[in-house]
Amino acid sequence: MFQDYLDSLAKRYSLNSIKKVWGLIKTCVRYAEAKKDIEPLYLEVTVKTPSEANVAVKKKEIKIPSADEVQLIYEEAMSACANGAKKYGNAAYVITLIMYTGMRVSEAIGLQWKDVDLERREIAINQSLAMIREEKEEGASYSYKVKAAKTKDSRRKIVLPDKALEALLYFRQYYTNEEDFVCVNAKNRNHYTRRQIERSMDRIVNNSRCRTKDYTPHSLRHGYGSILLSMGTDIKIVSELLGHSDVSFTYNVYIGIFDRDKHDAVMKLNQI
Repeated sequence: MFQDYLDSLAKRYSLNSIKKVWGLIKTCVRYAEAKKDIEPLYLEVTVKTPSEANVAVKKKEIKIPSADEVQLIYEEAMSACANGAKKYGNAAYVITLIMYTGMRVSEAIGLQWKDVDLERREIAINQSLAMIREEKEEGASYSYKVKAAKTKDSRRKIVLPDKALEALLYFRQYYTNEEDFVCVNAKNRNHYTRRQIERSMDRIVNNSRCRTKDYTPHSLRHGYGSILLSMGTDIKIVSELLGHSDVSFTYNVYIGIFDRDKHDAVMKLNQI
């Protein structure tokens, strides 16, 4: 029954969605097994999740910017209007922060001053800001809520390179207490939303000199990891900086870089 159900989901959904549903089902089954309400089903052996090749919705390929393209995006983000004001407002500094720390958007907009250590050039990622659906008598409503990092791997410390530090020093002018959000807009000092950052990113990339125009804030996160790896940074360090749960996940995301490195390594034999 479970196998038939997963196979039916494969005709409509992505592998990631199917895995989430299957994870919930297995939790319920394990609880029932523990209470001895049912006989052991040995789901890990008897049921197989579909492969990526056999699902209807394929995983979307994320475009990863090169170091040169990251520089082009940064230059456009920091560009000014004729009157000297920044074209993209404070959102430009949020995007810069993501670009040079590898944070997720939810982590960047949820960053609070209590997690920033400017003297040590370090930030601690302990939480994120996520949109939550709440059911009320008058109907469902949506609002942004602070959520603790869901795994121990998501909780991490990131060292700040110069451009990320400059972005934080810019936001320092809005600081009043440690509970304040770091990334706020200039108009009313409210925190940014994911959609606002995505719209600003679209404008910046479209106006930049990048040949690829479909980079997203998540692309910047992967660009951060890609550049570190291409510069010879140990994959375990990159995995920890990005908050990945497993080094193998990091390897699978950046497998193209490792394939290129293998090619370059073998070609060095021609120098002998």
